[in-house]
Amino acid sequence: MEMQWFIKSFDNLSQLELYNILKLRLAIFVLEQKCIYLDLDDMDQSAMHLFAMHQDQVVAYARIQINDSDKSAIIRRVVVHKDFRKMRLGTTLMLKVLAYINSLNISHIALSAQFHLKNFYENLGFKAKGEPYHDTGILHIKMVREIKP
Repeated sequence: MEMQWFIKSFDNLSQLELYNILKLRLAIFVLEQKCIYLDLDDMDQSAMHLFAMHQDQVVAYARIQINDSDKSAIIRRVVVHKDFRKMRLGTTLMLKVLAYINSLNISHIALSAQFHLKNFYENLGFKAKGEPYHDTGILHIKMVREIKP
């Protein structure tokens, strides 16, 4: 199955790309997972958007925030279209996210993982920090990956 991967700033996203990214996020986080929350949180404008397109559809996506002041990155909104989950697309997505972040001068990466995905992120070098907590009705845990200089 042919997919094209992109990483773009908010200003470089086409209207159709942005529409399809938001459509995927809402379909999974709000409808499938039944989380009532404000997805449009004013962080998209300052983020990098890494996504895969299959035909005209966004099938995998992650938002990357870079904080230059403390040389950190935060990964948010990691999502794979439900019809593409059996293809290990989540792993491919995260490896591409990590490759992008590793190309920058970053000391550590953080994310808030849904607790049932803790092992998935641990296999990518993340370590759990603190206790699990509920966010929008789903159990999460903070995870961090240190980058060696």
